[in-house]
Amino acid sequence: MKKRCYDADELLSLGGDEAHLKECASCRDRFALRGSFFKDLLKADAELSRAARTNKARADGLVLVERLRPLSDAERVHEVRALPPSHPAFVVCFCEESKAHLLHSPNEAEDWLRLAETAFSLIPPSTDRWEKKEYAWAEAKVWATHGNLLMFRGEIQKAHTEFQRAVQAFDSMDDEFQTGLAGRSLAFTWTKLGNPLKAKEVCLRSLEILTAYGSDMERVSLLNNFALVHLALSDYQKANALFDHLLESAPPDHPYIHSIRRNAILPFLEMKDYDEARRRLESLTADLAATDLDVEKALTQFMKGEILLLTSDPSRAESEFRRALSIFIREGLLYDEAETRAMLGKACFDLGRFEEARGQLQMALAFYAGQGFAIELVKTLEDWTAAVEHRDLADRAFHVVRSFNRLTVPPSSLHPAPHH
Repeated sequence: MKKRCYDADELLSLGGDEAHLKECASCRDRFALRGSFFKDLLKADAELSRAARTNKARADGLVLVERLRPLSDAERVHEVRALPPSHPAFVVCFCEESKAHLLHSPNEAEDWLRLAETAFSLIPPSTDRWEKKEYAWAEAKVWATHGNLLMFRGEIQKAHTEFQRAVQAFDSMDDEFQTGLAGRSLAFTWTKLGNPLKAKEVCLRSLEILTAYGSDMERVSLLNNFALVHLALSDYQKANALFDHLLESAPPDHPYIHSIRRNAILPFLEMKDYDEARRRLESLTADLAATDLDVEKALTQFMKGEILLLTSDPSRAESEFRRALSIFIREGLLYDEAETRAMLGKACFDLGRFEEARGQLQMALAFYAGQGFAIELVKTLEDWTAAVEHRDLADRAFHVVRSFNRLTVPPSSLHPAPHH
C-alpha cells in the first residue's frame, strides 16, 4: 500500500512526534509515517471515511424523506424498493419521521415505521465490522420505534419487550445516549406492568445518562415519566413537585409539553382536589383549541369526563367520553379506546342504562383480557359485567380502572399475597 504523505505540522497535530517521522524520499519537505503510529493513523483514516459515508447517507436519507412525504404508503414502499441497496442511515431517518408523527397521527407514524422495516430488510449483508455495527444500531432503532408505537397503541407487554431488546442492544454497543432514551420508555412500561420500583431504578440510570449528555429535551421527557412513577408509588406530593418543576423549566416548544401539562393534573385527581384539576384542565383545553393535536384534545376530553364522573355528573361525562372515543377509534388507539369504554360503561350505569353499560364493558374486556398482564382489572370487570346492576361491583370496577390507568398500582400488585 502506498503511504500517504503528511507535512510535519499536520502529523504533530494528529499526535505524532519527531520519533515517529522520517523524511519522505519523494518530497523533501514532507514526512511519511512509520511503525505503529502509521497503522493507527490509517485506521483513523478508515474510520473517518466510513463516518463520512454514513453522514452522506444520512443527508441523502433526509432528502429522501422530503421526497416521500407527499406520496401514499404504497408509493413510498415502491420508491424505496426501487432504490439502490439500502443504507442503515435510511432506516434511522424513517424511524425519526415515525417518531415525529406519533402524537399528531399514529397511523402515519405506523406507515413510516413499516417503511423503516422495509428499508432494513433491503440492507445487503456485510462482513465489515463498521457496517455490521451500523446494521445492529439501525435494528435497535427499529425496535425502539416499534415500542413507542405499541406503547401509544396500548399494547404494553409487546412494547415492553421491544424496549428491553433496544436497551440491551444499545448497551452492548456502548451507546449510552440511546440506552438512556430507550430506558426512558422502558421505565414507563415497567410502571404499567405493575413494577414501579423497577421503573424507578431504570429512570435513575437514564436520568444520569441524559443529564451527563446535556440533552435537556430528552431529560424533560424522562422526568415526566419519573413523576408518573412517583404517582404509581402513591407519592402524590413528590409527583406534584416534579411536575411543577417541569412546567417551570420545560421549553414551551417541547413536543410533549401538552402531555406534561395533562399529566400534571393527575396528582390533584388522586388528592381529590377537583377544583384545581378542573382549573388546569380548562387552561390546557383553551390552549389546545388552536392546534391540530386531535389526540391530545381527545385525552383532555377523557379527563374532563372523568372529573365529571367523580363529581356526579354522568350525563355530561358521557358526552365527553363519546367525543374522545370517536378519535381514539379513528386513530387506532386500542388502549385509550378500552379505557374510555370502561368509563363510559360507568356513566351509562349511573344513568340507569345497564345493558348499554354491559356492552361497553364487554368491548373493554376484549382488549384488556388479551393483554395478559392486567389480571386484577380483568377479574373486576368480569365480575361487574356478570352482575352489571350491582352498585358495589360498579364502584369497585370504577376504582380499579382508574387506579390501573392512572399508574397507581393496587397494593396487592406490589406485595403479592403469600401462597398457602
